[in-house]
Amino acid sequence: MKSKIAAVLIVAVLFAGVATGFFSSTFLTARTDTHITTQSSGQVSCETAPQGSILYVKIAHDVTKTPVTNATVDATPVETCNGIDTTIAILMEPAVNSTGVATIDAGYYTSFSITVHYGTQVYPFAADVQSLITCATISIPSGSLGISAC
Repeated sequence: MKSKIAAVLIVAVLFAGVATGFFSSTFLTARTDTHITTQSSGQVSCETAPQGSILYVKIAHDVTKTPVTNATVDATPVETCNGIDTTIAILMEPAVNSTGVATIDAGYYTSFSITVHYGTQVYPFAADVQSLITCATISIPSGSLGISAC
């Protein structure tokens, strides 16, 4: 009897989730290179970067222009669909190499929310993937930022 009640409750929860669109928008999404298709609302248009895009984050001292190798970088992709930016629940933590550069595999994402941590300072910024290879250079301690195709 308890197993029948449990089965009925599971079916009811699944039905309610599908009826409200929760499961179709959250779990039943199929990704392609150019758009997302969902079962509940048809086609949603999303901006995509060229597959295999790379974002380089270079960290350098303001005055000496020498690489900062003991900083850390956090990067969170931001996806734009139907003109709405959505932060994706992925935290990337690329290593900063000996030349002060962190490499982020952008995949198909067009934008990233990035935070550089250096000592007690925090340098947050947004970077759009402008081409197959994009370079973001941040100067420490001023926080001066330059982003360009490279």
